[in-house]
Amino acid sequence: MKLKTNNGSALQITLVLLLILSLNIFSLCQITILNSRSFKGLKEVNETRLIENILLANYKYENKNSILLSDYLTIDDYAISYTVDDMGNYFYIETTIEKENKKHLFHVELNKEKNIIQKIEEIN
Repeated sequence: MKLKTNNGSALQITLVLLLILSLNIFSLCQITILNSRSFKGLKEVNETRLIENILLANYKYENKNSILLSDYLTIDDYAISYTVDDMGNYFYIETTIEKENKKHLFHVELNKEKNIIQKIEEIN
């Protein structure tokens, strides 16, 4: 009678473990790349929101202390333009925030007398 020997079983186990390890490393690298991209996008969104909040405060300040007029501004890498329309008892303000090739548009209705924002409408 002949005994069968499994000389390849240790090699197969080593190769399977190596394959599993390499897949885990590859997955970890992919997750790291995706996280860095999402953090970059989150940073851009937060910067845009901050500029939007500063603009809203500026609209209210200008309405209260002087005359609110259309304007074009540059802050850091952002180009900001807004158009103010007098609608009787409120201002209708159309704002465009641009950075590189990305645009963020929103409309604001600002009550003249009470100096409160009645409506903000995001347009993307």
